[in-house]
Amino acid sequence: MTFTICDDQETQIERFRRLILDQYPEAEIIACHRAEEAVGCAAESQIMLLDIDTGTDMDGMAAARAIYGKNAEEGRLYSLPLIIFVTGFPERMREAFGVHAFYFLEKPVKREVLLPVLREAVSVAERIFAENQEKPSPENTLMIRNVEQTVLIPFREILYAESEGRLQRIHISKRYRSREEEVIWQGSMDELEGLLPPDFYRIHRSFLVNMAYIVGYGKMGVELTDGSRLLISRYKYKEFVRSYVHYVGYEEERK
Repeated sequence: MTFTICDDQETQIERFRRLILDQYPEAEIIACHRAEEAVGCAAESQIMLLDIDTGTDMDGMAAARAIYGKNAEEGRLYSLPLIIFVTGFPERMREAFGVHAFYFLEKPVKREVLLPVLREAVSVAERIFAENQEKPSPENTLMIRNVEQTVLIPFREILYAESEGRLQRIHISKRYRSREEEVIWQGSMDELEGLLPPDFYRIHRSFLVNMAYIVGYGKMGVELTDGSRLLISRYKYKEFVRSYVHYVGYEEERK
């Protein structure tokens, strides 16, 4: 189970981290301080503890709307991650219903209040994950035929692809532990790009990235949820920024 904790206070993040690991020692924790980062972490997470006021242009509620909007476009209104708002602004509770938040906790959050909510969220997340396993089809899966075997890789599992000439190294998100970390696809990067949906962006001639896993970007490159940093072409940068902010729904939030 992967949890994302988004709060602008490091002490709060560390407190939640200890509480989660005390109950779920095998859990993976993603920590971030900005709501923009939380949007990028959504594809990697099953449960998200999200503060509303993170002190940036995009607040936690706007981040939740971006996550919910993406799920709604894909017909997944009740999907992962489950968002638990943790906030000092109880007057904003009504807004949480609009983004189908799982729970709304008011700060300061007591241990005896948080733990039952976490247990319920884990139970629901496990059920949703099992129910949402898609049947492989050309619309959601990449078929890779190699000499030894043929494998099917759902698009959502692909973190990024790295070109090695006529071979493309496909990196798999750590969220999907049942699969190897890398798979080789035989063909050109241009051919691979043509098989993947618009959620993937060619940031460089050598890199094709799943925008669902981006947590940060700049003129030198993009950063992914697993810590990978990929070079971005200076000729691609402006076009990439337009595509990415549209992908996360941030343009609409700033208007």
